Order: sequence, then structure tokens, then C-alpha cells
Amino acid sequence: MKITQYNKCIDIFYDSRCDICSSFVKWLRQQPCSCNLNCVPYQSARAEEWFQSMGMGELERQLVVRNDSGGMYRGAAAWVQCMLVCLAHVDLGERLSSASLMPVAQKVCHLAACNERLLREIFSLQNDEEVLAKLDRALLPSCEVGEVDEMVTILAGIPDGVI
Repeated sequence: MKITQYNKCIDIFYDSRCDICSSFVKWLRQQPCSCNLNCVPYQSARAEEWFQSMGMGELERQLVVRNDSGGMYRGAAAWVQCMLVCLAHVDLGERLSSASLMPVAQKVCHLAACNERLLREIFSLQNDEEVLAKLDRALLPSCEVGEVDEMVTILAGIPDGVI
């Protein structure tokens, strides 16, 4: 799961009511990235227009990323996509795309936004089991709206250029 060199921008749809998701998006906007970021809250008219054929209630509970080649990701896969475009964390994004670490991608992204020192300390460990154990002990608030943590690619019949 890599951001290809052809992607010049990604659209990140997030729930602006969630302080944790909003703080991550704010942090991500401040990072040097390999492409442009369009961060769109679900509560905006732009998101409503784009997702009008889908149930917003389900989507608002998940981060969704759309790349400019038409791929869409939600849940853990979307969080990984965000880390893959962040130039300082590409290696971390690639590591998170493994089957063993993908389930903790959201937690890792929240940790990146609030405590990069601890994040680097945890991921200096070579063994994924040690990383998971250390992450399990890290005290982080959970997302207020409750994310369904699954790796799913959304195949939406939405034409390019709407966003």
C-alpha cells in the first residue's frame, strides 16, 4: 500500500466534531508532505455533496482518504495513507501497512500528533510484538465517535473532479 508518484494530492475526510481526529489533521497539515492535502470535514457542504449517495452516519465515524488516481481508503488503511504522504514518517507508514501493525494505525497517528518523542521511542523497537505491547500501555484518549477499525477500499461511483 503505497502512495504512487503520480498522486499530486489526497483528500482527507474527517469528523471535525472529534478533537482527536481534528488535532491529527492539524498536525498533518503542518508536516512536509509528498503531495498536497485537502482536509475536508464531513460537516462541510463539500463533503455532503461528495458523499450524498452514501450514509453519512457510517462515514463520519471513519477517516476516508481519496487519492487523485481514484483510490479510496477508510479505517486503518486511510490512517496509513496519511502517514505514507508525511515525509518524516514514510518508513513508519510502510511499517504500519503490515498485517500485524495495521490494526493500531489510528492509535499511532494520534500518538504522532500528540507525542512524537514517544512514537519514535516505541518504533525504535525492531520486533512488532514489542511495539504492540508498548502501544497497548501508551495512554491515549480514544476517538469520540468510535472508529470501526477495518481495512476496506471503498469503490465509490463518484466521478473525478467533484472535489
